[in-house]
Amino acid sequence: MAEHIILDVVVTDASGKPVSGLQEKDFTLRNNQQPQQIASFQAVEGRTAKPPVHVIFMLDVLNNSLQDLAHELRAVEKYLAQNREQLSFPVSIAVLTDTGIDLGQPSRVGNTLIGQLKKIRMPLATLGSLEGSNARRFHLSVQSLTKLVTDQEDVPGRVILIWMGPGWPLLSDGPYPGTTMDKRNFFGEILNLSSGFLDAQITMDAVSSPNLMRENGRPRDYYKPSQ
Repeated sequence: MAEHIILDVVVTDASGKPVSGLQEKDFTLRNNQQPQQIASFQAVEGRTAKPPVHVIFMLDVLNNSLQDLAHELRAVEKYLAQNREQLSFPVSIAVLTDTGIDLGQPSRVGNTLIGQLKKIRMPLATLGSLEGSNARRFHLSVQSLTKLVTDQEDVPGRVILIWMGPGWPLLSDGPYPGTTMDKRNFFGEILNLSSGFLDAQITMDAVSSPNLMRENGRPRDYYKPSQ
């Protein structure tokens, strides 16, 4: 786990205009109301004041159905086709499978990224094909995402991660799988991942097919009340 946290701070006056000329002594960093030492400080102004942003579209082969995966591939391609020549931010295409996350090279050219999408080979089977339980897919999803987050910690700027798919299993459709120690390990994995998001300046949003909340044409009871 990283031992540093990068904070991008924008200071404005009462009218919303940026305040310039600030120095490290003008800031106080606190954690649980306790003053903390600022390890490093860098002031930027003008166009460089906004930290660079990198967008990652992650296609979830591990937890998606073939139908939803095909729909989401088309949706990403449609988005990129609207900006074939110049995207606002660098974009990368990532693919999550049972072997981990394959992250493609970033580009601001929509056509280049569409070419990467067309090279993705659809698997013969996806959701439910992995031997084992939902708990195994949970582990693979979280561990793969944790590695991706760790790799982004030293990359300057913010990352907007868009997870194309329903995400890992909720593990709420029956008795908890595994032992008490397994449960503690699950919690530890999520805690480490949460801290990693902060360290790497990553925000994540999940975007899925409209079919996600339906099963056999009927609304799916996806979130069940606890017993």
